Amino acid sequence: MSGKSLNGHLEAELELLGVDLAEIIDNANDAIIVTDIHHKIIGWNRRAQELHGFKTEDVGKNVIDTIIPRCARKGAAGIVEALGRGDSYSGECTHVTKDGREIPVRVSVRAILDKSGRKVGFLGINADISEIRAKEERLQRQNRELRAFRKVASALSSPLPIKEVLQRAVEVITRAVSADAGAVFLLDGKGATFSPLVHDGIPESVLDELRSFSLEGSFSGRIIESGKGLSIRDVRGLKGKSLVLPATMKAGFRSLIGAPIVTKKGILGTLEVACRSPNRFGRRELRFLTMLTSQVAGAVENAVLREELRKSLRWKTRLVRDARHRLTNNLQAIASMLSVAVESEQWTGDGKAAVDSAIRRISGMAAIQQQMDLDEYEAIELADVMERIEVCVREIHGDRHEMRFSTKGSGLRLSPLLASSLAIAINELVWNSCVHGFDFEQKGSIAVEAEVADGIAKITVKDNGKGIPGDFDLERDANTGLSIVRNLVERDLNGRLILRGKEGTTATITWTASPVPAT
Repeated sequence: MSGKSLNGHLEAELELLGVDLAEIIDNANDAIIVTDIHHKIIGWNRRAQELHGFKTEDVGKNVIDTIIPRCARKGAAGIVEALGRGDSYSGECTHVTKDGREIPVRVSVRAILDKSGRKVGFLGINADISEIRAKEERLQRQNRELRAFRKVASALSSPLPIKEVLQRAVEVITRAVSADAGAVFLLDGKGATFSPLVHDGIPESVLDELRSFSLEGSFSGRIIESGKGLSIRDVRGLKGKSLVLPATMKAGFRSLIGAPIVTKKGILGTLEVACRSPNRFGRRELRFLTMLTSQVAGAVENAVLREELRKSLRWKTRLVRDARHRLTNNLQAIASMLSVAVESEQWTGDGKAAVDSAIRRISGMAAIQQQMDLDEYEAIELADVMERIEVCVREIHGDRHEMRFSTKGSGLRLSPLLASSLAIAINELVWNSCVHGFDFEQKGSIAVEAEVADGIAKITVKDNGKGIPGDFDLERDANTGLSIVRNLVERDLNGRLILRGKEGTTATITWTASPVPAT
């Protein structure tokens, strides 16, 4: 069915229904404009009148001059040329209404042909796509804001010093709100003056002007006094008012926006951004900046808490080290007094041997405590613990027997308490090998190995001496040294001590390797 016969059929059917084709066109949802071959307006439907505000005097006017903004008329000339070469055009462009509003539209223009097929005019259908564009812009803006939130959160979660963290955050925030400059100002301890902690693109003269805390003439002061965000759409409109910002105007900034940095302790300062374009910031930008500022406040508060924690740890470190020094000194003093008593022959026979053993054991504990006196109150790597223990053991037991120390695996850190307990246990096991593992004047070898694998830590002290009896029972036959080791392993390490006597003596300490994080 041809277009001509279709139109005739449609008109006939509409006539039977009692419906006027002109009335259908007039009630269409889209704007319809009819022009002659020279693009002069002939008529329009009701929607076109509502959208463009046409009046009777617009008949005969050129449609390009009537509904196309001046800045877009060169592009419209291209549409006219396209219609001259063909019969139709479709695309998107911007129209202007009688009251000067610009609206985005989707345009479809077709040539009107007479019975001979000659062009006699054009019919344009314009669909207002303002809502579609608004939704797209909202979606794009929301995506930009989400990306900004992620970038700000990423910057603020960095382990760098707080000043470097905030510098990166200010740069991200400035770009996120399409501003030209930004800064974070913090109040001093008395809450009387501001100091710019970090800034991006703000001249010193403007910083001096913005950081004034006096309410009169102060942008930052107004924010602090009110506890709310503040925006200035155009600083040029402030003439004659109390809030005057000459340095800001001289630097070329026209609009400002700022929000308070609020923590549980109150207002710490402000986050402010500036733009060289006037009327750049509105309620949405203010609300968005306020949300970003809450993230900055959290980072500042966390930095303060971390600093307080570091101070507390330093204080605890001094207490712990003082206590360890006193313990070491006391152990050394006890050993010295017992040595004097032995030399004065207050003990003889088995009693003297027992006191000699006690002196050596106490001296060993004192040496270990001194060696384990860490520089800081923090966890220590197992390999480092073994190195310190080796120094102690070689100093205490001399070079009578060959000794070898080794460590396999890494990643396990021990608290100072566990490191000291482990050192005392290893020293006792080595001492047990030296005293009981070899016959008199016999020289042998002792190997101390540490290993971490599959979440289990293991310490092995092995000698090539005479071993232990086959029916040896740790619970029944343990001497003082082994009892000390067993108690330390089970109480402090929550581990297990095993002794085997085949081909020398092998003592094994095992425990679950639950690492202590570094502080």
